[in-house]
Amino acid sequence: MSVSSTAVTLDWSPNGNPEPGTLYQVWRDVSAVFPSPVAAVVSASGAQFSGLAPKTTYYFQVRVLGPDGNYSAFDSYVSTLTWAPTPGAAGTLSATALGVSSISWSWSAVLDAQSYEIHALAQGDPFRQRVAAVYKAYQRKLDAAGGLDFGDLLLKACGLFRHNEEVRSYYQKL
Repeated sequence: MSVSSTAVTLDWSPNGNPEPGTLYQVWRDVSAVFPSPVAAVVSASGAQFSGLAPKTTYYFQVRVLGPDGNYSAFDSYVSTLTWAPTPGAAGTLSATALGVSSISWSWSAVLDAQSYEIHALAQGDPFRQRVAAVYKAYQRKLDAAGGLDFGDLLLKACGLFRHNEEVRSYYQKL
């Protein structure tokens, strides 16, 4: 079986049935009891199902269509979870100057993104490329240790004030 975010390819043993010449019926459903199966008839011991929804569990079962027109019993079902879609690039990037030395960046969210990386353009400048690589390694180690640097502390404080009315009002009164 191979799986992507929108397709599943199944292969099974023909169990002595001649190939070509044997027809198989494959059922697909999002429930293991197959209340609304999508059925496909194939002439090989494998089938591909495309147009599937990402991050969805699908169940499949196969049976043989005999030369007399009767079906065999279904094999045990198999199931798989389609992958989450591959995140695309963030779109609609915009920047707002907050002062002479700071900028606020914003962009439209990407489906299923859990974090973003921002890379400074350092093409052709070995020093900037090295600084970017060192900073990335520093940030990775900081994150792994659960640590915060000064910039992170400022952002955490701003987030606390932005999202906690009680804390914000307390400090506004000082």
